[in-house]
Amino acid sequence: MRQPVTSYASVIPFFYYNLPPWNSELRIFASRTRQLPGQVDAEPTGVKEEAKMSNQNQSEDSSRRNFLSAAAVVASAAVAAPTVANAQTSTKKPRGIYADSGLTDKVADFSYQSDALAEMIVRAWTDATYLANLKTPSGAQAELTARGFSLQNPIVIEESTYVAGYHAATPNAVVFVIPDPGRITTGRPLLETAKLLMAVTPNGI
Repeated sequence: MRQPVTSYASVIPFFYYNLPPWNSELRIFASRTRQLPGQVDAEPTGVKEEAKMSNQNQSEDSSRRNFLSAAAVVASAAVAAPTVANAQTSTKKPRGIYADSGLTDKVADFSYQSDALAEMIVRAWTDATYLANLKTPSGAQAELTARGFSLQNPIVIEESTYVAGYHAATPNAVVFVIPDPGRITTGRPLLETAKLLMAVTPNGI
């Protein structure tokens, strides 16, 4: 009497787990089982492996696209940042003394130490009437001449005017800047303080 034919899939040993991990094609082939007549078709293990590898490749492609998109955004921001900074810088008022009304031709700043000029600064800090007269062309001329300075067109301005940008329209003008009194402490001797602020203030007198 003939014995019924059984599937050899359960008894034929395969070398699936002994294959090297890099040989995916052999692993897929080895995972397939033989199908004998009368057996119900089953989805081969190799198909599952192929689907798994396909999903993994799609995930890697998606991650790569996301990374490139993020890199493009960062690069665009890096290019735009200097443009914004330049725009902000261009709208800032120029500091200094200029030879033209457009405030493009800046005159070189200078620093000069003098006890006579320091005395002028102290009086300008403490006497509003004296300061107002000193800022007129005739008043500046008289005060500087009395202290030994022979200048054709001396001009005296406050530090706030210098910070905003000042155009010296008078020919051969020499512009002096009174340091900002907001940095001093009143009620004490100010001569040495005036000397110090003369040194740190451009064109300070």
